[in-house]
Amino acid sequence: MHNKTNRSLFIIIIFIINTHFIFCGTFRIFEKSDNPEFSITIDDELWQKWGFKYPATYIFNTNNTGLNTSVLFRYNSHDPWLTFEKKTSTDFFNGIDCIRINNDEGKVYVSVGFGTSNTIFLKFINFENVSFVRVAKYYDNSKAVYSLSNDNWARRTTANPGAPWQGMLNDASDKYQASIHAARIYNIPFTVGINSIGKEIVEPNPPEMWERMQEELDYSDFSWEPGCHSRTHPYSVSAYTVYGYWWEIIGCRNDILTKLSNIPYGQYVFEFMLPAGYQNDSVMNTAANEFLFVRGWNGNHNPTSTTYAPWNDRFDFYGIGGYETFSYDEVLEARSPKGRYYESDVLQMNNAFEQVYNDNGIFYAFYHADRYENSVLFDTLPGINGIQGSSLMKHFEYLANRPDVWYVANGWLYSYHAVADNVIVEETYDLSTEFINSSSIKLNQNYPNPFSLNTSITYSLSIPAHISIRIYDSNGKIVQTLVDKYQNSGSYSFLYYPKDMKSGLYYYELYVDNQLYKRKRMLFVK
Repeated sequence: MHNKTNRSLFIIIIFIINTHFIFCGTFRIFEKSDNPEFSITIDDELWQKWGFKYPATYIFNTNNTGLNTSVLFRYNSHDPWLTFEKKTSTDFFNGIDCIRINNDEGKVYVSVGFGTSNTIFLKFINFENVSFVRVAKYYDNSKAVYSLSNDNWARRTTANPGAPWQGMLNDASDKYQASIHAARIYNIPFTVGINSIGKEIVEPNPPEMWERMQEELDYSDFSWEPGCHSRTHPYSVSAYTVYGYWWEIIGCRNDILTKLSNIPYGQYVFEFMLPAGYQNDSVMNTAANEFLFVRGWNGNHNPTSTTYAPWNDRFDFYGIGGYETFSYDEVLEARSPKGRYYESDVLQMNNAFEQVYNDNGIFYAFYHADRYENSVLFDTLPGINGIQGSSLMKHFEYLANRPDVWYVANGWLYSYHAVADNVIVEETYDLSTEFINSSSIKLNQNYPNPFSLNTSITYSLSIPAHISIRIYDSNGKIVQTLVDKYQNSGSYSFLYYPKDMKSGLYYYELYVDNQLYKRKRMLFVK
């Protein structure tokens, strides 16, 4: 390798010589690094709204996948590099930051979620000819998806909302808390739709109900996701107009965020689950841009519901979609007692899943926990037709823990999908060790100058970089930081409104990767 720190030139035009890249103006020639770096960036407004902490999987091609290779990551250019855990194709894992190297394919699967900024930086150690391919359709490039949801937590008193925990098989336990424990046995995370007041509950928001929910969240095992199912489960115009659409839908979402903490992948409610599947324009308008995903329901088998719901441009969410591919309730409720083991029922459910699995699709699974008794539905004893055991538990046992299946709650599924639809991946260079030339970054004079109410500050980047713009007074004291994030190439402009500033001379400075690049003066006059 050439010593990059000792090779500077002056030039007027652009040359490309083998792997050397040369910019116009005063510059330093630099080469692609032996340890190539990439940036993964998503729109800052989207990131602020949704966090996107659930890992998405990025596929990279490479010629070398040897034993001494590794991939590092960080969220800001001044942070220390962290090393990904390595996984193999035979490992069972879901929803974690890690890498998986496929030597036969010459591919690296990097699964990582966003953290403290809207950018993720990657560095590939001892890989050759690394290039980004695409975001995988499913986490870790899985073959198929199993996404389970369960509605009506706290809607009915017969489901024992908030009852003291007495075990999964005890009929006096909260049925929804029991459903979480049942799925946890098989490592199946799922979404539970919460009715935050409940149609039959006299006292709004009973504290014991929230305590049971918080107990399960505090396991910190990413086993379930709280979903918004409205406050009182209205499913008609007349029912919605009693308290209003906003009160029912957004009020439920706000109840969840206020009452619960330690929600997996951040303090967000990604999903609105339509009560009884009812929808009209008022429902849609209320949910617009408030959720990532709106899930439908009709109580039937929907064998063609095996793909991502499309983005709705009018309402700014994915959906309505995610109808149950196979209605568990239709099968389980036909038995007496409901949910009791029958071999034919298990076979029917298994075959439905297997069909979607073989077609590389999404199996949207669903049932209502409040329609069954815990002692029957979650019975783990060996199945004897009509006598003991549970068809649902035997079905879970059949489909669970497959390394090539992505088991994911509904909202996390669409958090992943939103990242795949909006993320930008670019190869980057370590600007802190390279001379930044006048043609790559430009900071313009603010306008108007002098100013009183506000002034416009514009700048442009021909290369991606971490940018900071700071305001200083004439004594060198920092007044405000206007920008501090990684940005892609392009032109940027914003209006600056002074806060509690006295009249006088000020400076605004542009930093690139924490290195001062340029300073401009501006005069504020009250």
